[in-house]
Amino acid sequence: MVKKILTMVLAGLISLPAVTKADTDIADLEDRIDELESTITTMEENSEKWDLASRIQWNGDYRCSVWWVNAKTPDFWWAGDVAEPFSWFLSAGQDMNRFWASTNHDPDLTMNDFMNVFNADVNDLKNGIHTPTVDRPSGMTDKELMTFDTMLATHGINTTLYDVLHSHFSSPLAGEVGLFINAQNLANYFSGAYQLYQNTPTGNFAGQTNVGLNLQQRLDIMSGLGFGMRPEATYINDSLLTNRFRLNMRVKAAENMEAKATFVVYKAWGMENNPVDYYNNFGASDPMETTGGVGGKVTDTTGPFLYNTVNFDGNNTRVPTNNLLKVDRMFANWNNAFELPFWFSMGRRPTTDGPPAQFKLGADKRMATPMAFMDYPFDGMTVGYAWMNPWPGRIRFCAGRGFESGPTISGQGVNDTDFAGFAADLYKKDNAFLYIQAFGAFNMMNVPDNVMFWNPLERAMLQFNQEATDAGERITFAEPGNGILDRANLGNIYHTDAVWYDTVGKWDYFAAAGWSRTDPAGYDEVGVGLLSIWWDPNVLTSRNGYAGYVGTRYKFDDLGLKAGAEFNYGSKFWIAFTPGNDDLYASKLATRGWATEAYLIWDIPAGEMISKFGKAFFRLGWIHYHYNYTGSGFWLGYPDNLDDMDDPLKAQFNAPAKRVDSAYLTYEAWF
Repeated sequence: MVKKILTMVLAGLISLPAVTKADTDIADLEDRIDELESTITTMEENSEKWDLASRIQWNGDYRCSVWWVNAKTPDFWWAGDVAEPFSWFLSAGQDMNRFWASTNHDPDLTMNDFMNVFNADVNDLKNGIHTPTVDRPSGMTDKELMTFDTMLATHGINTTLYDVLHSHFSSPLAGEVGLFINAQNLANYFSGAYQLYQNTPTGNFAGQTNVGLNLQQRLDIMSGLGFGMRPEATYINDSLLTNRFRLNMRVKAAENMEAKATFVVYKAWGMENNPVDYYNNFGASDPMETTGGVGGKVTDTTGPFLYNTVNFDGNNTRVPTNNLLKVDRMFANWNNAFELPFWFSMGRRPTTDGPPAQFKLGADKRMATPMAFMDYPFDGMTVGYAWMNPWPGRIRFCAGRGFESGPTISGQGVNDTDFAGFAADLYKKDNAFLYIQAFGAFNMMNVPDNVMFWNPLERAMLQFNQEATDAGERITFAEPGNGILDRANLGNIYHTDAVWYDTVGKWDYFAAAGWSRTDPAGYDEVGVGLLSIWWDPNVLTSRNGYAGYVGTRYKFDDLGLKAGAEFNYGSKFWIAFTPGNDDLYASKLATRGWATEAYLIWDIPAGEMISKFGKAFFRLGWIHYHYNYTGSGFWLGYPDNLDDMDDPLKAQFNAPAKRVDSAYLTYEAWF
């Protein structure tokens, strides 16, 4: 019908001058009409193709960046160095326990009897003259002998040590679990928090009493066994270059249904792995060889950038890896559901680079839903409601999965880790914006998917067995474990954050605040929980963390230049959900301490932009991190004061950074 009408209109317009001419040839007019009909048909066919193409909208960006970093770590105890003598104690404890259980001594023997038996046995062991028998802990290795020799020398021959040994090496009558064959008991003994519940030979500890070592005794034992703190160090990389290419797609499936996706390639120059802490964190995969934090080693301890080195679902496209094209976001929106101001969305969520990150990243508007304290890509869904009066706003319920446990035997294994919460645009008018979010992470896992953390104690026991085998000695540990930290659910984490930003003249500014809270439910096989550890007297206590974040940016329009500065602070127990952060070496917003950043953005005068997405610019910036406590960026373990790291019980899995400076230059083209 449209075709016929257009043909008639065009024919009429063309025929007007022909009517005034008597010599107009009717045949010529018909030929011209046929030509017009053919042209219109072609236009209709092309129009259908154009309509098909217009349903798919593409845009994206390319970024090349070069980074420099200088990080300083303090003297610290490395977990591997503390776990090794722990394994010696456990080995010697098993031998002593076999001796004590195999003798028929009355568990209430006198102190003199106990001293005579124990001294005679220890002297025989130390002198190496005791012949191996079933009922004597002979055949002890040099390390086992050294362990007891050092422990006795540290204590002195006093009644406290004898009481502890007598009460907590098993006997057939008592049937106790021995102090030195149980890792948790041993850890508590080292910390001075081990509890005796029964009368001992001297009667000194009737009832419940805490016993154990003090700090100086711990240090004396470690020194006597040949172990010391790792010295302070400086980690430097004078240049690390990366390429990143992102392609965004938007497709209309129906009037109120659209699908969106973002595809990413992100890699470092000259690498097919994440090079952020490559030298310290990659290499061997055998637990016997592994002392690195992510399944391998080149050196014997991990570096200060462990958390931006691991690659898991929460940062898969956000850290440089290889040249594969990966999916960063993919979701479908059903807008105006049932012709109401509701929408429903499902897929991999747009939860990275949220406000106020757009200011320092050079964007003109907000790039994601959640405030930047939640920078964690995950798969999930959203149900939302929007309103227009008295000002535009919206509220959403969001839920998703952070870890999938797979099928497990009922009552065994680990549970899924799920996220759920609310987010609201409370005020949005002109350039002003107020946003708040509150969410929880439920059944939080200790180790994410695709990440392997080593278990320092199991690794030490595996090594002990291997050395005994090589020396032709008896293997002490029948079940030393696999050397890897097994997954466990540790409890829940709750988060509430808010941000306000606005523009006044040429000034952009923002202010944000965050609160985190742990609800611990247990700990994993090395005694680590949510912001806690075995010997922490409040191991299952909820802890609150706080953070503040402010910044500003000024626009020099005549120069095509923007200059900005930011500052953030995090308390001792602050937990940020920012594994997807855009800071190459460490998440600035996860800092337990404070961090500051200054940057310049200069628009490249490359001529008129050919699309509404088009822009090209350089970014030059500097970030300074000042850490007060360990563990920034992670939820495991107690945050220790970085100015007080002398205690072996404050052992770290990786070198803890105390001061970090990094600088970056990016070259970016958006299209």
